[in-house]
Amino acid sequence: MTFKLSFKVWILIIALLLSILAIKPSFQSGVTVKSVEQNTSISNAGLISGEVIKSINGQTIKNMVDYANVTSNLFVSGEDIRVDLKTAKNDYTFLASNLSAITVVDVPSTRIQTGLDLRGGARALVQPDVAITDTQLEDLISVSRNRFNVYGLSDVNIRGVSDLD
Repeated sequence: MTFKLSFKVWILIIALLLSILAIKPSFQSGVTVKSVEQNTSISNAGLISGEVIKSINGQTIKNMVDYANVTSNLFVSGEDIRVDLKTAKNDYTFLASNLSAITVVDVPSTRIQTGLDLRGGARALVQPDVAITDTQLEDLISVSRNRFNVYGLSDVNIRGVSDLD
């Protein structure tokens, strides 16, 4: 009788270990690149989705809050600056005035994927009441991208057009 009880306990322990391996917990810090806009200096440098950003210009990135703080402090002037981006796989150097071409998310802690992933899309054409300059349009696009990404919408393509006809 004792043999059967210990055998059941061993089976339970093995099942628990296999389930932990199946979940594959991750203790990695940084942010994962979800998408990179095509034909930008960042994509031309070779950054691809799935890479984990560890630091930007020597400043460590541990999560989305660090990423937001570093990028907001880095691009104050609005001019192109040299960006040294270090990922878990490679190092990238490029010139940019912002990092809006990159969509990032926190590094997942497990393989378990939660949430609702909807595919498809919608198109909206929005026109301001007053005339705006090109720099104001770029600012509006950048702010809109950041707000969509903060609220959980990712891979949102926002483009400015000057001729609505």
